[in-house]
Amino acid sequence: MVRIIRKIIREIFRQRLTKQFINSKQYWENRYFFGGNSGRGSYKEEALIKADFVNNSISKYNINSIVDIGCGDGNNLMLFDQVDYIGIDPSETIINLNKKKFIRDNQKKFYLLNGNQIEIAKIANNFISNRNSITLSLDIIFHLVEDYSYHDHIELINNINSNYCLIVSTNYEANYNLVTPHVRHRKFSRDFESNCWSLINKKVIKNCPAKREVHLFKRTI
Repeated sequence: MVRIIRKIIREIFRQRLTKQFINSKQYWENRYFFGGNSGRGSYKEEALIKADFVNNSISKYNINSIVDIGCGDGNNLMLFDQVDYIGIDPSETIINLNKKKFIRDNQKKFYLLNGNQIEIAKIANNFISNRNSITLSLDIIFHLVEDYSYHDHIELINNINSNYCLIVSTNYEANYNLVTPHVRHRKFSRDFESNCWSLINKKVIKNCPAKREVHLFKRTI
């Protein structure tokens, strides 16, 4: 009942809440706190496209563990093939909800990302030790409007020793628009290809107004 009331409040005051944008982390905490979900990319056709890419990668590369940075409300997760999984998110509300949602599934664990990147990387690396693994960043990068948030995200991905990394995001530079303060487009691929990753597969999501792309990278070192 409390969550339903929060959602009603969010729908009534949506424009005011958007105008009060503070930063990326607070935006998503507020969104989930007031009953919002992870957005269109985590539902319907777009969710199926991502899940198909993830599941094909699991099968092709014998992946048996997933580290999902920015796991959101867990709707994508329910479409993935059953492998060991940890979800990481900066929203305390959504981490608590996911823990309740998947409480009977011992293969799934959730951790709050709150200035504790070093600790999270250690947890993730212990989790994936000596196993084929993939790190996911699904519709996260273009929601990291602050440079420090973006660079922290890339650094965390690099510090987790997964064999593969799957990114879904827009992949071009554009001027930041205050009309949609929670969105900032970046050319993320150059930051991966100049680091420890090599692109092995790519797909453009059709009929996507923002022109998002799916990039699968393999660790080179």
